[in-house]
Amino acid sequence: MKSWEKKFNEVALEKGREAFLHNRVSDLKRNANGYTAAVLGRQRFEVTVKMREEKPAGISCKCPTARAGQYCEHMAAVLYAIDKEQKTDQGTLAWEQQEEEGRRLREEQEKELAREE
Repeated sequence: MKSWEKKFNEVALEKGREAFLHNRVSDLKRNANGYTAAVLGRQRFEVTVKMREEKPAGISCKCPTARAGQYCEHMAAVLYAIDKEQKTDQGTLAWEQQEEEGRRLREEQEKELAREE
């Protein structure tokens, strides 16, 4: 379980996961402080996530549940989307690093073959 998931009740987590899996998180945008996004349903709810060291440090939503001081399904949905984006970014970085390492090894092998000739 991710550390942020512990702050949510089971219902909010499950509904948030469903919203995320059904592509109801839209307009996810990274900014200097974190992320903004909207979660679509019967209504559109705006969610803001402040990040510190690539982890959620504060979150807000305009829905009645969040205004009552609870963590809501919209927040969970956006956090799932952020997790996916961060994993994709990390995966892309890892792939680029592997590709660079492969290029470097090929160059070394070519140099070694040229010396042997």
